[in-house]
Amino acid sequence: MAVFPLKSLSLRSRLTEGGQIRLSLETEEIRAPERDEVVVQMQAAPVNPTDLNLLLAGGDPALAVPDGDAINIPLPEALVKLHQRRLNLSIAPGLEGAGVVIAAGPQSQALVGETAAVFGGAAFGQHRLARPEDCIFLGAGFPAAEAASSFVNPMTALCMVDTMRRYGHSAMIHTAAASSLGRMLERLCEEEGIPLINILRSAASRDALLAEGVRYALDSSAPDFHQALAALVAETDATLAFDAIGGGSLAGRILAAMEEVYAPPPEAYDIYGSRRLKQVCIYGGLTPGPIEIPRGFGSAWSVSGWLMMNHLATLPPEKIAGFRRRVRDGIRGVFRTRYVEEITLQDLLNPARLSDIRRLAGGRKVLLTL
Repeated sequence: MAVFPLKSLSLRSRLTEGGQIRLSLETEEIRAPERDEVVVQMQAAPVNPTDLNLLLAGGDPALAVPDGDAINIPLPEALVKLHQRRLNLSIAPGLEGAGVVIAAGPQSQALVGETAAVFGGAAFGQHRLARPEDCIFLGAGFPAAEAASSFVNPMTALCMVDTMRRYGHSAMIHTAAASSLGRMLERLCEEEGIPLINILRSAASRDALLAEGVRYALDSSAPDFHQALAALVAETDATLAFDAIGGGSLAGRILAAMEEVYAPPPEAYDIYGSRRLKQVCIYGGLTPGPIEIPRGFGSAWSVSGWLMMNHLATLPPEKIAGFRRRVRDGIRGVFRTRYVEEITLQDLLNPARLSDIRRLAGGRKVLLTL
């Protein structure tokens, strides 16, 4: 039986006055759960790109300098300015993870012993105090490794489909589609009967997806990319794209291909172009730098930022509950996640190992075991 306050070890990231990111393991005290709260002994957590961004603030772990049990990573001045709001804050990374409920408030005693997937931060630690609404409970004995990625990618895929329907679209485009999320979205769209055009950044990634049975996959570096994309837009009626690349010209190229399909013919020339709404939602930043949007695709278009958590905040509780049930029921199917290797908390304090983890690419995903 857990004794409270419970001492628990967790990974912390702090931007120092000297312009360094300091990574260290710190001991904190977890209070006893109240009302319907639960305490989860964490066993596994995925290392998502967002976790690395929070952990490193863009710093290069290859430049890390050991400092006792911690490491310090120097940041360029531009990154220090960018992250000024987190100066001296001790941030607990780890958006999601899973473990076993070891204690609960009086209203949640029946959950003790169950495997719980947890969302909301601080997953890179030994214990997590959580509310039931931040958990998906999978019963006793369910492997934590299989439950660890139950929120970020599954909820993102479900919210993408929900966004598509909210704005009246019937098909989608997704960039950087060889990722774990990309493969999950492909499975979800196949189950839902939604045409999905997958855009990759290399011929090898495109061919790998096609070999897996994906119907629509394009290489954005190919010389005929524009023509091939326009042809698939015409075939699928895809007028909404979710872009993980961010910087550069890809968003504009996607809009241009859509406009080519929907622009009125010369005999019906319209100075404002097509009246069909074409949308690109940017949710990632794999390529830093400005987003290039050359004009030339009419006036019925939009490029906007998009975040799963912001979309969830617009949904009624019953819809969110339905999403959670769907993830729970499909965690070994549509919403499954595969990992290429397992790491420990100490690996995240090893500059060489952290550099390897940072170089996540394509469909690779790493699992932190606790």
